[in-house]
Amino acid sequence: FAMGVPVFVIPAPLVAAAGLSLYYESRLLRDYLIFMAGAAAASVWFVHHHFWFLEIELGGLSVRDLCKLMLGMLLPALTVPGLVISNSSHHLVSLLLSVQAAMVAFVEEHLFAGPHGEEEMYPAYMVLATSLFGMTVAHRMKSAGKLSSWGAWVCHSCYASKLSMLAVPEAYMVRPVLLFALAVSAPLVLYPDSTAGLIGAHHRRAKLKPWQGILHAAMVVLTVVAGRFAVFDVIQWVTSSQPSEAVAAGGLLLASGIGCLPLVQSTSTTPTTPRRGTPSSGSARSRRCCSS
Repeated sequence: FAMGVPVFVIPAPLVAAAGLSLYYESRLLRDYLIFMAGAAAASVWFVHHHFWFLEIELGGLSVRDLCKLMLGMLLPALTVPGLVISNSSHHLVSLLLSVQAAMVAFVEEHLFAGPHGEEEMYPAYMVLATSLFGMTVAHRMKSAGKLSSWGAWVCHSCYASKLSMLAVPEAYMVRPVLLFALAVSAPLVLYPDSTAGLIGAHHRRAKLKPWQGILHAAMVVLTVVAGRFAVFDVIQWVTSSQPSEAVAAGGLLLASGIGCLPLVQSTSTTPTTPRRGTPSSGSARSRRCCSS
C-alpha cells in the first residue's frame, strides 16, 4: 500500500512469492511458471501505472516504447534462470538471451547517444559495465554447457558492438557495427577448428565450398555498404575533417578487406613443425649409405 498498489494487484506479488517457494522445494518448471506469472503481472502494473502516461521522448524514443522494451527485456530475465536450473533446452536459453542482448544494445544507444541537452541521461560507465557483465555471463554459461555456441556468439557480438557508442555517440553505430561483427565472425563460428587440442595435428577448419566463401564475402561487403555512413563517421572522427570521396572509398575497401580476414583464416592450415629427435627418411637413408 505504501507504493500505491491497489487491492486487485496485491495477489500478484503473493503468487510470485508462493511460486518461488514451491519451486525451491520441487524444482519443477510448472512452479517456476507460477512465479513468472506473478512477477510479470506486478511489473506490468508498476511500469504502466508510473511511466506509461508520460508523453515525452528520450533520445528519439518515446517513454511508452521504452516501457515496452523494458518489459520485453524483463521476460528473458525472469525465464532464463528457471530454464537453466531445470536443464531445459540450451537453444531456447540462447534465443532468449540473444534477443535480450539485442534489446539492451538498442535501448542503451538511445539513452546514451540521444540528444538530451546538457544533462547526462545514461552514463558511459554503465555502457561499459553492462557490456563486460554480459560477455562474462555468456562465456561462463557456454563453458558450463548452458548456452549454445551460436547463442554465445550473438551475445558476445551484441555486447561488444554496443561499445562503439562510446567512440562516436551521435553516429548511432551500434546497429551497423553489430551486423558487421556478425558477418565477419560467422565463418569462425560456423566452421570451428575440429583439431583444436590435438597434439601434433594440422590445425585445419572445415573446407568451404566456393559458393559458401562467396556468400560470406558478399555478406561482409553488404554490411560494409549498409553501414557506410558509420565508416564515414569513424574516418571523420579519426582525421577530424570531412573525408574526400577517395578517402571514403578507400575506407570502405579497407573495412571490406579486414572483414574478410576471418574468412581466410577459417580455411587456412597451420602446419606443425617436426618433433626433435625424429629422423627423417632422407637422413636415415644417407646414414645407411655411409655405413655401407
